[in-house]
Amino acid sequence: MKASIAPTWVRDGGGRAEAIPGPARPDPAGFATWLDTTIGPPDRSGPVVIMGLVLEVCVLAALTEIRLRGYSASVLLEGVDTYDGDQRRKHDFLDTLAGFWGQPVTWAQCTTELAGQTGSSRHD
Repeated sequence: MKASIAPTWVRDGGGRAEAIPGPARPDPAGFATWLDTTIGPPDRSGPVVIMGLVLEVCVLAALTEIRLRGYSASVLLEGVDTYDGDQRRKHDFLDTLAGFWGQPVTWAQCTTELAGQTGSSRHD
């Protein structure tokens, strides 16, 4: 999942080239519907792997929202960075967050896990 500072907020017309996006407004029910349709219910899904630009802002906000909705979550190590790009700070932040919101996971771990699920009936 691509992280957002406020994943439950939307803009009418957002994402459509022919539309001028309206003001941001909360749509928690719409986000719940998107999660259920895209990922499945929390009890039937594996961890939601989150990536995003700023670990301390968007990624943390998305992680918190996903976990509070009952999903397990992971942060794609290669898919996030700190605001200042400091790799030591990134690893320290992930080490601190892991116990609360979601474990860091590498791209190699993701592909290995997905390869092991090929042909499974996980979402049937």
